[in-house]
Amino acid sequence: MQTETTSSWKSKFSALGLGILMASAAIGGSHIIASTQAGAIYGWQLAIIIILANLFKYPFFRFGVQYTLDTGNTLLDGYRQKGKVYLWIFFLLNIFSTVINMTAISLLSAVILNFVLPNDLHPKSWTK
Repeated sequence: MQTETTSSWKSKFSALGLGILMASAAIGGSHIIASTQAGAIYGWQLAIIIILANLFKYPFFRFGVQYTLDTGNTLLDGYRQKGKVYLWIFFLLNIFSTVINMTAISLLSAVILNFVLPNDLHPKSWTK
């Protein structure tokens, strides 16, 4: 016998929570823009920096998940318990990194479109 369970959007997003947090933090704008450019310019010379960066990032991912599993609270709840200053710092750092990442990704998209679109479909030709 098969039973159907109804799930709300909130329960679906809750199930995705930590996985999306880790995926979005692990692969961001810097990996799409800076890493590919650095790889094209320097090749394997920067491999040790990539390894060190991942070693330094790992504890934050690990302890963020561990905190959530141990306390049952989200990281934002933990920041809220420490004080509003921590929430504001978290918020401002996220806004700053979001603006930088979106700018870099938009620039990359524009460069790719410039190479992909034929000249008669290029936006510069629309203004003539």
